[in-house]
This record gives sequence, structure tokens and C-alpha cells, in this order.
Amino acid sequence: MSAMKMQKEDSLSSIKQLNRRQILAAAAMTLAFSQDRHPNVADASATPESALPRPSSGAMPASPMPIQVRHIDGHTILENGFIHVEFDVKKAAITNLTADFFGRGLYQNNLLGLDGIRLEGVTVNGTISEPRIKAGAAVATGHETKISPVAIHLPQIDLAVGADGHASIISQWTIVLQPAARWFDLQLHTQILDDRHPDMVRLRFGCNQWFFNALYERGNMQRREGLSQAFCSHSPLHVFYTMDCENGSISIVPQQPDVILESNLFAGTVSQWGGSQCGLDQVLCGASNILNTWVPLKNIHPAGTGKPPRPTMVTSFRVYASDMAFPVHTLPPETTVEFDDLAALYTAIYGSSAGVLGSYDIPGSAYPNLATPRRPYGDGNSFFDPDAWETVSALSYSGDPLLARLARQVVERSGKYMSHDGQIPHNFNGKVPTDIAISGATQSGPNVFWVMACMDYVLGTGDESWLKSHYSTIKRAVEWLLDRYDPKVKLVKFTGSLFIDVFIRYGYTLDTNMATVGLLELMAPVSEFCGDAAGAHRYRELHQAISEGIRAKLWNGKDHFVTQRNTNGSIRDLVDYDGNFGALAFGVVNDPTWRAAMFSRLDNGPHTHPGGRGTWVSEKYYGPTDCYNGNTGDSATAMGRIWWLDMKARHRYPTISNCAMFSRTYQNIRGDLLADTWLTERYNARGQCIRTPYYHEYPEIVSMVMRTMRYGIDVHMDRVIIRPIEPMAFDFQMGQLRVTYSPDRVVVQVPGQRKIRYEIFHLAPHGSYRLSNGLSIKADAAGRVEFSGNAGLTYVLQKI
Repeated sequence: MSAMKMQKEDSLSSIKQLNRRQILAAAAMTLAFSQDRHPNVADASATPESALPRPSSGAMPASPMPIQVRHIDGHTILENGFIHVEFDVKKAAITNLTADFFGRGLYQNNLLGLDGIRLEGVTVNGTISEPRIKAGAAVATGHETKISPVAIHLPQIDLAVGADGHASIISQWTIVLQPAARWFDLQLHTQILDDRHPDMVRLRFGCNQWFFNALYERGNMQRREGLSQAFCSHSPLHVFYTMDCENGSISIVPQQPDVILESNLFAGTVSQWGGSQCGLDQVLCGASNILNTWVPLKNIHPAGTGKPPRPTMVTSFRVYASDMAFPVHTLPPETTVEFDDLAALYTAIYGSSAGVLGSYDIPGSAYPNLATPRRPYGDGNSFFDPDAWETVSALSYSGDPLLARLARQVVERSGKYMSHDGQIPHNFNGKVPTDIAISGATQSGPNVFWVMACMDYVLGTGDESWLKSHYSTIKRAVEWLLDRYDPKVKLVKFTGSLFIDVFIRYGYTLDTNMATVGLLELMAPVSEFCGDAAGAHRYRELHQAISEGIRAKLWNGKDHFVTQRNTNGSIRDLVDYDGNFGALAFGVVNDPTWRAAMFSRLDNGPHTHPGGRGTWVSEKYYGPTDCYNGNTGDSATAMGRIWWLDMKARHRYPTISNCAMFSRTYQNIRGDLLADTWLTERYNARGQCIRTPYYHEYPEIVSMVMRTMRYGIDVHMDRVIIRPIEPMAFDFQMGQLRVTYSPDRVVVQVPGQRKIRYEIFHLAPHGSYRLSNGLSIKADAAGRVEFSGNAGLTYVLQKI
């Protein structure tokens, strides 16, 4: 996104490998978030790594542990190696929920808060009816074989009302646990016996994590614990989940969301529950007095009016538990990717990408960072320069239909406010679109990256009908850029940078032209698919022409492309890393000697990969006269978006040195994400985290680099390329996108229904293979196989 008006690139320069409490403490000191400061930041310290042995992948164990049922001192315990659920008869509540992601039965921290999961009654004056069990014992069924689901039927729970202890509400609970499952099902059959019932009956899920996010039918609502606030909604809740790099994750999925009258979020404080806590209330009877806004907890109480309560309420919830810092409610059990990749992918998607959405309040809004509760960039949202593209891409490939729907809303909203000549808004200030960047410049990036976001949504979800219905709008966005094409020079002329808005760039600039080349390569098959043959032909011709123009007009004659050629023929050159890595990434450089010279020049820059993290903006410093308003805030940083181009260039040309650099920087940044769960906006010259905390970009770029380059799963409109940067066996699955890969066997399925060409690399040179449709195929000398088919079908390629 853009630089802040006030520079702060050095204010967080000492932050590195921080846990979330340390990041929040730094934010409080450097960004004036005094009222958001965590109550324990003074004692913040990094979480020590677990000494427990850890499998290398996220796959289920070959021999899962049998389900165990125990009754100890008034506690009923149910566990299967992955989760441990404990019901306390005295408290009439589930008080302990622990997990072991790898199914070894090595349980550690309690994921629940002090009160756990319990039924409560609340009156308008705030009196809480405590649950109790008068008599009875838990009864287990189905555990005789040790491999079947086990159901625990708990003794009847009463809610006492009044001094006489009269029970007007009774509830029968059943806990069901499956073998080798990371969840349990909680089923409730609750009855109202008479008119003395409380004004509200709620099932409270108290959680022990820092971050929480709720996906309602209306949209996304994210906050953090410790705020002493509550949020009440009548919109059906699809899923509520928490994340914490110290205390794991819980996901709560109502099985009948329409049955719940109200789903309320709460963010507790130390004084209330004996520890910072957040949670969810599922209201079975009654309604709150204030809806759809965050208010202090003390101001929330039952409204005392509304529809008469239902005499019988049958509800069910699936509760997922993980001792890792990412939720597991959408995790495919079959995946065998490296565990650190799996963890980074789900951490990025559910922590950063889903977290920055603001769609409950403003449908289609995506912010640069989390709400904690304030955001450093204020009400600025949906920046397509390229921030919102990164968010849309991660969500579209998440395999989660809820998140994909929210991603679609982001692109539709910006497309709706396209100007009459085809310009996409740079961002929104609250609900108001603006075409101008914070620096005051006009950027080419919003049009480029909005179109790319549209394509990522379509290719990640297979929603080809949406593409056809929006093609004319997408084409207008492309034509807005091409209106600036100069056929004499074979370059686009533009005033303003591609995606570093404070940098002054004008004329025939490298950044906008190399991005246009990449965009045209993407658009040609899209136009063909949408029945626009003439547009496809034109885009292919312009793709070739602009590539020629870059080589002819912007090459410095030795080892890189210059920043810009002015209209009078003179040049301006700061040796930009975005444009040069982009020219490599998008195939502009067709001479191997040029490529070798470029990589040598770029990799030997003084700060190209600071601390092995990210990619610097330029070899020469953009000083005050090179930046709008003298704002050099982005001049001395390593940006995730440039690192994406850097890694894309190395994936395209996987020499030994390029693969080594790819692996080094990828593992370093992935390591930071796994250690911290959320990352800051930039890295400095020493590879230290700086600037805005809880920023979306680096986590999302990690997910893109992982999928399209490390695992090499690159989906286009007309072809699918499977080319991991280094050969390795894996099973990558996200929703309808699945690739199982080894030199002897490949299984591939991508979303959609269109005709498509499959290209698979790193197979046995000259090897013989048989496709699942009976076709025999022989690999070429490089181990490459190609065949045609349809998206949506599963193809198996087996070596024979």
C-alpha cells in the first residue's frame, strides 16, 4: 500500500522475531495506540519452542489412537489423541479442551477460558442463573469397538431461577467424538418448563486466545480480547474462530445457524475472568438491547421484550480444537505438504487475509491490517495498489467458500465504482471511493491489480459464469491502461508509479510497462474464453510490442533496465528492483546473457535481500526530491510485493543460485510468520520488522509464493502448469484445487469446467506415462508432459 504521511520506518527497527504481545507493545509505543495496549505487554517475552517431537507433515497418523472415555472425581473425559474434552459435573460445564495437532495425545494448554463452555440464564437486571446438575451420571455409548464414534450423554443440566432454586429450564447435552477427528460435536436439547425462565438463555463459549473472527451471513467481524466490549448480531453465524501463537485455536461452527436467535461476540478483561479472554454467546432465548455495534460489556443486557420463547430448542455445534496458531475447521485430512508450509498457509489465510476484512460494516471492504480495535491507516480500505489483490488472491485460493464469497465482494465493490473512462478507485475512505493515492498521485496499479484480482477469484473458485458476466467491466479496466499506449515508442506513457505511490515516476516508465506485459499475457486467453477473439488477438500483439519496446527503449546497454525514458529521449535511473525483477518475472528478457547480467547486478546490491528477508525497492535511494511531498517513507524498506516479483523471476529461471536464494528468503520469512502469526508492514536494511503491525502483505505473499512457485501450481485460463521450483513429493489440496505430485504419479484437479491444457514438469526424462482416460504419453527430454482436458475433472498420470 502507500507510505504513511508521517515517516516511521525506523520506529520499529529493533523488532524481530516477535510474538504478538511484543508487536502490540511496539505498536503502542510507536503508533500512539495507548488505549489498545495489551495489559501484559510489560512482561512480554517470546514463546519458547516446544520440545515435543513433531512430524514433518500435517497428514493424519497411519494408526490413529483409539477413543478413550474416563470418569475421574466428577469429571467426564473424552479424548482421541487429537483432542481432549473434559466435562466438570460440579460446574455443569465443559471446562477443559486441549489438543494435539498430530494426534499423539500430547495435550498441553487449555484452549478454553475460565468458565469454559456452559449454559447461562440472564435477566434484564444482569442476574445470571448458574447451571447445575442435581443428580445423574454421564453415559457413554458406541465405544465398544474403539474405532466407532463415541457419544457421551451428560446428566441433565438445570438453570436455577430465584432464591428458591426453582429450575425453569432444563438441558440435555451429548458430546460426540469421532476417531482421528480434530473436532467434537456438542448437541443440546433445551426445554423451557414455565414462565419463570430468564429473559435470555445463552450457550457461552469462553476462549483463551488473543484474536477472534466471526463470519456472519452479513459479513466478517474481527477484534481482539481484552477490550471489555461486546458485539451482538441477529445475522446467522457460519463460523467463529480464534487464533493465538501462544494458546492455539478454537473454531465453533453452528450446525443449524438459522435456529440461533442471536450470535454475540465478547472481548473480556483480566478483572472479569481471571485472564484475558474472548468468546462467543449463542442465544437460544431472548435478545440483547443493542445490536450491530461494539459497546462496553456493562451496557449489554437482555432487551426483555420480543417473541415468546420456544418451549423446546434443539441445537448442535461442531467445535474444532488446535494447539497450533491456526484454525483447522477447513483443513483437508489428506494433505501431506510440509507442516511448516501448511501452518504458514492457514496462518496467513485465517489470521491476516480473513482478519483484515471489514465486510460486516462495509460489504466488500478489505483493510491493510487488523482492527485492534483501531487501524493505523484509519478508515482507508480496499487499496488496489496492490494490497486488496493480495487479500483477494489468498481468499480465493483458500478452498473456503465463505472466504471466497467475501473476496468476490471486494472486487465487485471496486468495479462498481469504476469511473466512466475505466479507472478503478485507488481505495475507499470509509464508504467513499477515491482515484488518487495518499501521496496525491495517480497510479496504474489499481487497474492492473484489480484485473488480476478478478482473475484470481475466477481461477481459484472456478466461477466462470461470473467472469463472463463481468468481462466488459474487466476489459474497460484494461483499456484504461492501453489508452496510454504510444505505438511509435511501443510503450505505455504514464505519470505516477505502479505500486509505490510516493515515488515520482513519469513518462515511459519501466514499472507500469512491465506490469502491462504481465496483464496482457493474462488477459489474452480470458478474452478468447469470453468470445472476444479480436480482443485476444490485440492483447497478444500488444504483449509482444510492449516487450520489444521495453528492451529497445529502457535497456541500459549493460545489466538492467532504467527507471524511465522521458518524452524528450533522456533517461532517469535509480536501478529499480520492482521493474527489473518484474521484467524477468514476466518474460520480457529473452536474451540469456542479459538475464545473467541482471541477476548479478540485482543480487549484488547492498540491500537487495536485507537479512535474507524481502526485496529492497531500488539500488539508489529515492531521496526527498524523488518522492511526492518529500515523503521518503518507502525508500528504505523491503516490500512484500517486490519480493513476489523477485521470487517469480527466480521460479521462471531456476538456476542453482536462484533456487538457493529462493529457498533462503522463503524459509526466513515463513519462519517469521510461524514465530509471530502476524507480521509488520516492511523489513528494514537489517532484515528487522518495521512499521505498521498486523499488516496483511507478507503473509499473503508467502501463501502465493508457496502455491504458485514452491509447489509450482500455476493456474491460468487456458492452461495449468505444475512446476515446483525444486522437485518434491506432495499432496496439496485447497477446496477444489488438488495436486498430488511425484515423478511417478500425478493427480490434478482444478476448479471450473473450461477446456484447458495441462503442463507437468520434472517427470522422468523420456518416461512413459498413462493418463486416467487411457491416453499414453511420453515425457520429453526435460521430463515435461503435456495433455488437454477439462477443468473440474480429476486426471491421474501414472508412470508405466
